[in-house]
Amino acid sequence: MLISDRVESETSNNSSEVTTLKSTNATLEETISRQRMRIETLETSHKDAQALVEKKNAEILRNEEEYRQLQAKYIEARREISNTENILQEAQGQVSTLSYKEQSLQQEVQFLKKDNSRLVEELNTKATDFSIYRKEKVQSSVLEGLILVRPNLAITVRARGSLVNIKFPC
Repeated sequence: MLISDRVESETSNNSSEVTTLKSTNATLEETISRQRMRIETLETSHKDAQALVEKKNAEILRNEEEYRQLQAKYIEARREISNTENILQEAQGQVSTLSYKEQSLQQEVQFLKKDNSRLVEELNTKATDFSIYRKEKVQSSVLEGLILVRPNLAITVRARGSLVNIKFPC
């Protein structure tokens, strides 16, 4: 009896142990199944996150390339602006120089006009004076010639704008 009780007791213990192990095994399988589901969910989530990261990386690379292009365009535009500003400054300098030259030439033209006007006036005055001198000289010569021909002659002569009566003695 002892052995049979013992066998029975062990069988009963083994049976309960097997039941416990089956129960533990079922729990572990359920846990494993949940963990596999979780792993699959995490892998799917990881794949989605990785795809999103790759998409963002590609977008960042495109943005960097676009930024480099824009920066190159900006540098070129700044270079053109700088060149244009230099050309503008040179043009303004030339305008200033030409404006100064124009003013100088206008002053010179005014001076020359005044000088020319003065010289024309002086020439006209001398021409008038010379014309009067010639008329007087001609009249004087004519009078001397007349005196020789007619000694008792009285002549009225216009000399320098006034009438002069001249009587010649015999």
